[in-house]
Amino acid sequence: MSVKTKVYLLGHVTVPKLLDFLKNYNPVSNVYHGENEILPEAVQSVYQKYDDEKWYTDFGYIFFDIPNSVKRQLFYFYSNIAFCNNAERYYPPEVKKMFESETTYLSLVCDESEIQLMKGIVSYFGGWINESDSDDDDYKSFYFIPGKQEKNEEDFLPGDIV
Repeated sequence: MSVKTKVYLLGHVTVPKLLDFLKNYNPVSNVYHGENEILPEAVQSVYQKYDDEKWYTDFGYIFFDIPNSVKRQLFYFYSNIAFCNNAERYYPPEVKKMFESETTYLSLVCDESEIQLMKGIVSYFGGWINESDSDDDDYKSFYFIPGKQEKNEEDFLPGDIV
């Protein structure tokens, strides 16, 4: 499996906010959003389990270019319900706050320029980052960056911990 740079941003960071950030981030270019129209099978099964009138989820890809004509895709995922069943069993205590907070998850390939981009995103919005997350990592590599952007009340939707 591939190694990714993974981020959990504080609150609901919407696609327009991410697009604005990326369009103003040098040397990123040709930024556009690709929406998912059909829910993956796994998400559909969760929709059947929980009340879809209360559960809100937003996910997809933001595509962009970096120098030397390299195309990248940033995966994003937000849900107003934190699925923390038996969290203490799966996550070490030092990341408990991360998993119990309302967050927007981002994932991008792990190269030096992409790590710098993800650090820039986290430094702006605030959240946790793991610069080089292998699939067998146990979340101990995440660290918190407070962020520079002020959070408004509308940035935080009321969420439930399930």
